[in-house]
Amino acid sequence: MTEPAAEPRRANGATAPALMYLSGRRAGTTVWPEGDYLRIGTFPGAEIPLTRAGGEVPAEEYGTLRRVDAGFELDTAPGKEILINGDPVDQHLLVPGDVLEIGHGGPLLRFRLYAVDASGKPVRDAVADCVDRAHHSGRGWWGRLGLLSRDLPVALLTQTPRMVRVIFLTALVAIVGGVGFLGWRTIQLERRLQEERGRVAGLADLLGRRRDNPATAEEFAQALEDIQSGISETSRRVRALEDQSAAARLVIGAATRSTAFIQGSWGFVDPESGQPLRIQVGPDGTPVLGPGGEPVLTTDERAPVMEALFTGTAFVATDDGLLLSNRHIAQPWVFDDAARRVAAEGWVPVMRRMIAYIPGVPDSLHLDVVAVADSADLALLRCAGVVRSLPTLRLAQSAAEAGEEVIVLGYPLGMRALMARADAGFLAELREAGNVDFWTLGARLARTGQISPLASRGIVGQVSREAVVYDAETTSGGSGGPVLSMRGEVLAITSAILPEFGGSNLGVPVARARALLELVGNR
Repeated sequence: MTEPAAEPRRANGATAPALMYLSGRRAGTTVWPEGDYLRIGTFPGAEIPLTRAGGEVPAEEYGTLRRVDAGFELDTAPGKEILINGDPVDQHLLVPGDVLEIGHGGPLLRFRLYAVDASGKPVRDAVADCVDRAHHSGRGWWGRLGLLSRDLPVALLTQTPRMVRVIFLTALVAIVGGVGFLGWRTIQLERRLQEERGRVAGLADLLGRRRDNPATAEEFAQALEDIQSGISETSRRVRALEDQSAAARLVIGAATRSTAFIQGSWGFVDPESGQPLRIQVGPDGTPVLGPGGEPVLTTDERAPVMEALFTGTAFVATDDGLLLSNRHIAQPWVFDDAARRVAAEGWVPVMRRMIAYIPGVPDSLHLDVVAVADSADLALLRCAGVVRSLPTLRLAQSAAEAGEEVIVLGYPLGMRALMARADAGFLAELREAGNVDFWTLGARLARTGQISPLASRGIVGQVSREAVVYDAETTSGGSGGPVLSMRGEVLAITSAILPEFGGSNLGVPVARARALLELVGNR
């Protein structure tokens, strides 16, 4: 490690020598020897000391530096070897910057001359010495970089002229203070986002969020039992919501075929090999859990790929097949605390598959992300083909008003809600099939015409530039759905549910959606 250097000492004449140890046990230190006759050796009292090798007993002198006019001349001791810039010499007039190698493969020292009244090295010399010290350390690339990042600040603070030290210290304090302030601000902003959007989740949640979107035959069997046991209550709630929306049947009917159900999955890959992140499982196929209860991750190709499943809502916004939805649907990992922790370890999040189902259309439609908003929970998705023949939902030109009645469409609770609304015959077929998974269930629901959004009504409670707050009943899975006025125009896009505020929901104002569409149209 670089050690603080003493101030340059005065010598006879206008200049004084300084020697930087680039390798060996003293690597990183600088000596400022006094006098006109300087001895290099391992014996006590050597003006240019070397570290004695283990087990070495006799005191040894390898050479001397003699002042000659304004410089110094090297004299190599008889029977010893000193190399200057790689070449062995017996006598040599040193030039500032010369590198002395004491014995073949021995310690390296850089020779410099400075004015006797200098208070330290010029910055360029301090930087060059640290770079060469790292280069000669024998470490790998990352090791050299780490050594340089450690030694350079110390050298700038201890070996440069006083004014440079003051400037560097001031800049360092300012940078540390600025980074600390930005870090504090970031923490505060993240805390606010977490409180407002409810996006906090643990790593285990990436695998455990399947209650509403079961992925395997076993999970579907359990889900079917739960649905059968609670079908009466679920049906009652669904009928109540539909009856509540009877007065707005025309608006709901016009918007239903433009409101898409989204299925998707995402995971992580290694940035270098492209290999997917996988889950370590035990003999029974269940995930192996670490000390903190989190799944153990691996790249072993025999292990199953880690896949996070999700559902959401989108709606047709333009005639050329653009759908509006949320950024947290198009990029689920952005708002996920667990995903950010995994990404911080070097893994890259990727979307594995994202499809949409349109009510009345039996086939799935592939979705591509066109754009996401930087400052709002909005995304534009492209879905070509049949979408071009569907009616678009008009975006309101004016903002929502407090007290205004709204209709919300979406697919809250994902697959579970769709199964709860399916007929008994369909559920019986699922139970007999036994091999239904997340993707085949969506296909079966679409082919049998059982995909349609759920409608609910509510009142706008508050409106700002950033959010529309309303109390229409919805929940997870409804994100990305349209919030419609009684004229059938989109006033907002559902973004988050805030149960701590009496079941209120947040929607992104339609003005932000228009701005994103205009931005994409001007590209």
